[in-house]
This record gives sequence, C-alpha cells and structure tokens, in this order.
Amino acid sequence: YPLRRQRQMCIRDSITDSTAGSHLNASTSQPSTSPSNVSQKGLWVWRADPVLDVQKRTELLTFMLNKELNTAYIDARIPVLYNHYMLSEFIRTFQSRGITVELMFGKPEWALRDNHHEVLDLVDQAVEYTRRYPDAKPTAIHLDIEAHLVSQWQNQRAWVANQLVDLITLVKGRAADVALPLVVDMPVWWDSFNVSRSGVSRPLHQWVIDASDRVALMDYRDTEQRIVNDADAELRYATARNKKVVVGVETMCIPPELITFCEEGSTNMESILRSVDSQLPQNHSSYLGYAVHHYQAYKDLRR
Repeated sequence: YPLRRQRQMCIRDSITDSTAGSHLNASTSQPSTSPSNVSQKGLWVWRADPVLDVQKRTELLTFMLNKELNTAYIDARIPVLYNHYMLSEFIRTFQSRGITVELMFGKPEWALRDNHHEVLDLVDQAVEYTRRYPDAKPTAIHLDIEAHLVSQWQNQRAWVANQLVDLITLVKGRAADVALPLVVDMPVWWDSFNVSRSGVSRPLHQWVIDASDRVALMDYRDTEQRIVNDADAELRYATARNKKVVVGVETMCIPPELITFCEEGSTNMESILRSVDSQLPQNHSSYLGYAVHHYQAYKDLRR
C-alpha cells in the first residue's frame, strides 16, 4: 500500500482540523425521502496478488464472503499494464459470487502535475481493458491519491490541491469513455480548509465531490458517534449535489489509537459498522455504504 506509514503523521496533525470542520451531529440532517439501495460493503486490497495468483484469489474471495463484503477495491496497476487476461478471470470469479470490482490506483505523487501522465496512462490501459473484456467489466475506476503525503503539501497546500482536482477531472473524462464511474478516496479532514479555483473559494471536499462521481471517505475513527459526526459535512454536501459517499474505517495498527479499530478488534468494529449502516441512510440519501481499510490488516485484526 502506498506510503501508508506516513499517514499517521498527517492524521495526527489533522485531528484538531477534523473536529473543527466536521463537528455537526448527523441527526440534524433532513431525512432521506426514499430508502437507499443495497449498501456497499467495500474492502481496500493493496497488492495485486489475488489477481495474479489463483490460491490468493480464493483466499480473498473466501474472506470477503465470510465478512459479507460485496465490493473489492483492487490494486490494479500491474494487472492493467501486464495481464488483462488474469484481471478478467479475477473479475468474472468475483462477480459470479456477487462481489463487484473497482480498479484502484494509488500514489501520493500523482497529485502533482508533473506526474499526471503516470496515472493517466494507467487509466487509459484500464479503458482499453474494459473495451477488450466487456463481459468482465469493473464497476469503477478508483483513485487513492493522498495529496497530503507529498512534501509540498505543508507549505503549498492550495497549489497541490488544485493540481489534484485537475487530475480528477481528467481521469473522470477518460473513464467516461467506457461508462466507468470515478471513485476518489478523500480524508475526512479535507473539509477543514478552503481552496480557491477560478476565483471561487470552497472547502476542498466540495471540489473533490464535484469533480468525481462518488467518494470513499476515509472517516478513520473508532466510535460510532465520531464516525457519524465526522462524515456529516461530506454527506450533506454530496446529498445536495446528488453524489454518493462510502464511509471508510481503518484497521491498521498505527497511532493515534482513536483513528483505528486495531485495539478494539473485528467484532467491535463490525457491530459499529452495522449500526452506522442502519443510521446514516435515514439522514443522508448520499450514503452508499461502508468500507474497511485494508485486507491484510483486517485479516490480522484480533476478534
């Protein structure tokens, strides 16, 4: 997984921003007027091993079925570059068991304009794959580009953020050529500062939601109330824009403790996620479901 070890520093610095930017209680939202569709239950899968190795594919499939997860965000860089056939077999296998597949690409440096060509080349390969294998089509392109992990973020935040939004716009246009939605991962604290584009200043989460088809919100908190409250601004805005949001949680054992279910274990996390999954659709029509980061850490999580 790309530079996840650096995340702890960024998250620790963002805790104050998060509570300031997303402190509203979700119960103040207007209820949805119609029931939500089947909830997405996603899993970040870093490394392409399950695509390229049949045994590891079976292990992942068994794990997801046991955990009642229905969407795999699969690290697709190597498969789209070098092995379309194995990717098609992977997608067919998972779809036959009711699990959809999103092709995920992640690297913080891609946020910078000088590196945009790298991810655009991957997206072009994903588009070509989709044309070649229409019977094994992924359900989305999924970007995990954590711009806050590049060194320039500290002193040139708006400059980096603008380049990221430009990239999201480009990728969405290319993915649309084969009717693939674009999903973008977004930290929960990106609602805490404004970015100016074309003379308009708005919180970064609004720019990202507008530029993508839906977002996976990295709502890395370990209590039901914090998860619900801290997602409020993003869910409210997405509802107003007729967009969808998946709420993600963390299982890696990294500090600070309040961002991960490492200490609480899988039983506690799964109970909280069930409660969140029943609560959020009542107040936000934008809520699509939840996701867990990430496969290996979830497998190793204590009961």
